Amino acid sequence: MMQRGFFRGAWLLLVPVLLGACVSVDLGGGEDRPLSYVLSDARPVMDTQRDSLPVTVIIQGLSGDPLANSSSIAYALAPGQREVYLLSRWTERPAIAIPRLLMQRLTNRGGFQAVAVLGEGIGGELGLGVAIESIYHDARSSPGTAIIVLRADLIDRSTRELLSRRQFNAEVNLSAIGPASLVDAMGEAVAQVFDALVPWLESESARSLHQGQ
Repeated sequence: MMQRGFFRGAWLLLVPVLLGACVSVDLGGGEDRPLSYVLSDARPVMDTQRDSLPVTVIIQGLSGDPLANSSSIAYALAPGQREVYLLSRWTERPAIAIPRLLMQRLTNRGGFQAVAVLGEGIGGELGLGVAIESIYHDARSSPGTAIIVLRADLIDRSTRELLSRRQFNAEVNLSAIGPASLVDAMGEAVAQVFDALVPWLESESARSLHQGQ
């Protein structure tokens, strides 16, 4: 039986199973309890590059959606509206998880001499600023859509010059109502954004190196 007050009104739209796994496993009911979910990259390994660019890229998180800097999982029932699920959270703030996942993707790809996240004590020629403009569950219809919007800024770290900027969007429909489907859809949305961002970063980085010669 669905517990009233489960998601501050969202349960009216998303019954019978929602994030937080608050449906009883037996007819006697059960206690609600908070659950945490891992934000992941559905495709952390791409085709590897034969020749890597002779530069190190330092990834830095930039200011974006304030909700991306919290562990709350946001949803929307109307345009311009955001609420957060009360019993479901990310294990790691997206503002931290996304740069880390991107570093892993780029490292696996092998397109650069090295890749690191700012603060790891490694110097580099190029900086990649990543701002999460939006990350939420569009719940206006059931089961809804996972939405991620990232802004990427490529920066020359020696001159602080902005070399290139682009926005990357992904919208992935949930396959079913429930936390597992949302987590899968978010992982696919992250992967789609990275699928577009990585070749853009390689191309723009190569162009900046060529211009600097």
